[in-house]
Amino acid sequence: MKKNFLIFLSFIILLSIMPAAHAATERGNIKEPILAAVKKDGKWGFINSYGKLVIPNIYDEVKSFQEGLAVVTLNGKKGVIDASGKIVIDLQYKRLSSFNEGVAYFDDGTSFSDETIGGFIDKSGKVLFEPRKGIWGSFSNGRALIRVKDKDGYDRHGFIDKKGNEVIKPLYEYATPFSEGYAYVYGTDDKSGKFIAGLINTKGEIVYPASFTIKKTKNNCNITGTFTEGFAPVTCEKGGDGYMDKSSNVILLGKLYSQASFSEGIAQISLRASLYYGYIDTKGKYIFKPQSNEENRPFSDGLAFVGIARGEKTTYGYINNKGKVVFNVPNNNYYSFSNGYAAFEGSNGKFGYINKQGKVVITPQFDIAWEFKKPS
Repeated sequence: MKKNFLIFLSFIILLSIMPAAHAATERGNIKEPILAAVKKDGKWGFINSYGKLVIPNIYDEVKSFQEGLAVVTLNGKKGVIDASGKIVIDLQYKRLSSFNEGVAYFDDGTSFSDETIGGFIDKSGKVLFEPRKGIWGSFSNGRALIRVKDKDGYDRHGFIDKKGNEVIKPLYEYATPFSEGYAYVYGTDDKSGKFIAGLINTKGEIVYPASFTIKKTKNNCNITGTFTEGFAPVTCEKGGDGYMDKSSNVILLGKLYSQASFSEGIAQISLRASLYYGYIDTKGKYIFKPQSNEENRPFSDGLAFVGIARGEKTTYGYINNKGKVVFNVPNNNYYSFSNGYAAFEGSNGKFGYINKQGKVVITPQFDIAWEFKKPS
């Protein structure tokens, strides 16, 4: 009898724990909370997934948490806080970027130009190297974009490493930041007079020439951007526009009005003929046929916000990666999901959050609300 009672008691305790455990999972683990930047009463702070201000709204501006830290601004000075709200780098900068690859860009905050002197700090606030002119981007794949003037006064782009060394000389008239190990560049070499264009690696070597021919079909193509999730945009003489993977396999989709980068294995495109937007997978197959007359949001957290044209009326909702509408919403004042929540603007002009079932979990009460992020 006593044994049966103990079993029954254990069962009751287990049932009482389960809802709490589910709530902790749904609302973010206590050990690893999720935080969102919000503006309320004219000031910025951070809330947890219950809508509670855990970092007070005392700042004039903030950036979302990235790599465990967030940039905050008070009285024109920028510094850095950790997830507890503690200031870990004093408020002293006029311009300061979020941390990426362990470093953040800073400068004197004057109008951004070739004369702007900028540099980088690490997470302890230590300056990596002597600030200099011509830095035009944060670090990505261990490289930061620089821009200098050549002898004729034209812009030339190259890259530096985290010691400030010029590891890819400024030869290019145009260059993108590195993504997945490659940057898209083009320009004329002053010495050889040769035109250079394509995707370079972090050593500055051209790995994928911008112009190439698909041998099997004798189709001439051009790469027009760098890789995201293993795919780069291309345009071809036959078959129109599409994407190329890192093995140089090409997916062609016809003449496109626009094509976005892949996000969670899905890319948004629109056809030039109809201007309607849809989504494709990495094989070029439609998961959501073009049926939206306005640009939608990329996939995030397994869902994408879409507008579906039905005659003169447009309905709104979220689709999953199969292209199925999971739930509808009344208007287009809804944003992308992140860590289980999406911000939306209510009828009162304030912002709140919904969960993945479309249920309002934080009532509209904020002037502005950004996506939830894990601080780490």
